[in-house]
Amino acid sequence: MIGFLKFVFVSAAILACVSSAQIGPPIGAELAVVECKVRYRVPREDIERLKERHLPETRNGKCMLACILKKMNVITKKGDFDLKSVQRWLRNRYKDDTETLKRANTVAETCARSLPTLATNDECDMAVEIMSCVRRQSKLARKKNEQSIDKTAQKLNVSAII
Repeated sequence: MIGFLKFVFVSAAILACVSSAQIGPPIGAELAVVECKVRYRVPREDIERLKERHLPETRNGKCMLACILKKMNVITKKGDFDLKSVQRWLRNRYKDDTETLKRANTVAETCARSLPTLATNDECDMAVEIMSCVRRQSKLARKKNEQSIDKTAQKLNVSAII
């Protein structure tokens, strides 16, 4: 399952934009990253953390992440997780892969249910919580998928022996 959610929704785009040099004018997600990076004057440490697939730790880094997620309609203007927008993005992204789409929607729905229970009204902290939830749930989904594949393989081996 190469590429299954790689942080899901936007993190792959964020990481790609932050870690690569742009040739020509940035567009879409790339523009969001550049605008938010400049707006919040993100320290080098947070950029390095993102390149290494870790979440930012500084206030400016967290707010940059919130800014990007807002621009990409993952977070509403109020700072809430926008499940409907994310599901539209997922349908478009995985339109030819129904199995991955199903798992991605499960991750998004699980995070949508758990995020409102957090005691934070701060959109910068919420952005980190969203990405943490997505990462955590994606790992669980991958693990379940691997276990399912292992069980199927075991059944096939037993059937072949009999």
